[in-house]
Amino acid sequence: MLSKWLLVAAWLVPACAGQRVPAEQWTLARAAEPSGAKVYDAECGSCHGVEGDGARGIPELIGQDALPLQRSGRQGAVPFKTAQDVFDYTREKMPLPSKRAGTLSEREYWEVVSLLVRGRGSSLAVTPANASSIVIN
Repeated sequence: MLSKWLLVAAWLVPACAGQRVPAEQWTLARAAEPSGAKVYDAECGSCHGVEGDGARGIPELIGQDALPLQRSGRQGAVPFKTAQDVFDYTREKMPLPSKRAGTLSEREYWEVVSLLVRGRGSSLAVTPANASSIVIN
């Protein structure tokens, strides 16, 4: 039970700070998750920004407005409560255009989600074993 609360605290403390993740944190996340950073750069950064801060009307993935509890869009409201929710959505809907959705390997999707979790200040690597217990909203 204690480990579950540690997972929650590791995620919520930086997320509740109400500030954009500093560039240093993104740099640390990229160093901790080099494979995720490589996939992010190749598949995500051109739309979501090199630091996950959004670009050209595309949602940010890092920062106080990223990954809201209910994200509305063409697909309707999508809840992002845990890292597992982010993984499921990303695997089903990304990368764009939609004909490319689901084309990454499962490992690549986990690497990107883990990078995003660390980019928000967590020290945890996201895995299939812990993703449902990492609360983001």
